[in-house]
Amino acid sequence: MTVSIIQSLIEFSGEFRGKGINHEKQDFIGQMSIRPVIQKNGIEIDFSAIGIEGTLYHQEKTILALGHNDKPSLWSLNSNAPYMFQLELRKDERFEGDNRRLVFGFGDPKNKDMFREEIQLDLHIDGRVGYHYYWGMPGGDFAYRSGLIMKR
Repeated sequence: MTVSIIQSLIEFSGEFRGKGINHEKQDFIGQMSIRPVIQKNGIEIDFSAIGIEGTLYHQEKTILALGHNDKPSLWSLNSNAPYMFQLELRKDERFEGDNRRLVFGFGDPKNKDMFREEIQLDLHIDGRVGYHYYWGMPGGDFAYRSGLIMKR
């Protein structure tokens, strides 16, 4: 891509909010903050999913930066796992015109012997941000689990 992923996300710096649905078919309000960190060498993403009645369903702090191999990765610490995951860039593509879709992944989606996950970040040219989770537990199917599109 002609514009780096980090530069694209810097252009989306700000606060976002939207309504989504989780893997248990529960509605939630998603809140996301995107901001550059460490001399604009990385991006920090704070995200939370709060149920309509106020229950915190999910909370995460994620850093996006270049890894040791010069490949963009996400490092995500969240309330659904006891440790930090590194998810490497799997796709950087355009969709529905000039919108940009970034997909980061951990584990082989086809390997049912392990946990695997993908986080899809959609950057819409109208300023909206999509945040989507696909995952599969050991022995289970890999599928879309939750997501939303947020506005400033």
